[in-house]
Amino acid sequence: MEILSPSTERKDQIVKTEKYRKAGVREYWMIDIERKRVVVYDFSCSHSPVIYGADRVIPVQIFDGNCLIEFGEILAKVKRLRENRS
Repeated sequence: MEILSPSTERKDQIVKTEKYRKAGVREYWMIDIERKRVVVYDFSCSHSPVIYGADRVIPVQIFDGNCLIEFGEILAKVKRLRENRS
């Protein structure tokens, strides 16, 4: 799981994704706070990536979908952290 940064977004989306795939990483999540979405690569299937919105509960495929992440909760906590810094 990685939170995208505007300064490294392109590198994360292209270079790192390919490096992780070649290294045998099974699943790679890119969290895009600005666009309120999560891009999930499941390198074991051909219909990857799947893009989820901020309101979704996202299944973790390396655990056969039995582990679920509530992205909305994570996004809300990040937003509160940012507000507290201001």
